[in-house]
Amino acid sequence: MIDLNAYCPLGENALVIGLVTEPINPKTIQKQWQFRNTIKDAFSPLLEDVVLTSHALTLVFNEKIRQPEKIKNQILDCVANFSQEATPMTFKKWEIPVCFEREYAVDLYQIFNENSEKVETYIDHFISKPLFVHHYGFLPGFCYLSGLDASLQLPRKRTPRLDVPTGSLAVGGFYAAIYPQQSPGGWHLIGRSPVIFFDAQRKPTTFAQPGDSFVFKPITKGELLEQLEREAERTYLPKYTQAHAPY
Repeated sequence: MIDLNAYCPLGENALVIGLVTEPINPKTIQKQWQFRNTIKDAFSPLLEDVVLTSHALTLVFNEKIRQPEKIKNQILDCVANFSQEATPMTFKKWEIPVCFEREYAVDLYQIFNENSEKVETYIDHFISKPLFVHHYGFLPGFCYLSGLDASLQLPRKRTPRLDVPTGSLAVGGFYAAIYPQQSPGGWHLIGRSPVIFFDAQRKPTTFAQPGDSFVFKPITKGELLEQLEREAERTYLPKYTQAHAPY
């Protein structure tokens, strides 16, 4: 579970625990999150936060770490006592409407030199399989989606955009994501969704949880604009079905 070669301090009050690289799928996602919760329970209330990323846990303590070896031994005890078999969990499979028309997939057209046939092939491949919510980061409600085939992965843009529209579906490296709010961004835009991914007035503020999956449903520009108008009421949520890992 732990990669001790990637175990290191981060400033005075945090440390990084490297996780052994495994294929990202619902089963490994739930194992990682259950291990995160085990660590959190073991060190509560000393922790301010425990942040999970693709291959690491970052433990942020309330104050300066004074006994690093003791903490390391406690973590190793957690590893020794942690069951490698993930407890079965129920997840949601969300249907996410996305418009892939040219003005929202501008980066794809640039990558494929305006070859619409290649763009359509890419999009068909992209929507053929679900992607999995691994963790949140960068912005509130910005969920990193794993499970992207190697042939669909795109390197980050050399020059980030200063203004990415809310709801933009983008690919950066081996992740995909939908921008929950207007912001700068360095990923390639391939579509736009009307779904609200973060709403401070809604409970929960973000509807998708780690381990959930996204299935993308193409919609027209007219359907996108119609749903964007309805979302001014802040009530729109995508459809979902219940699923168990592995799907």
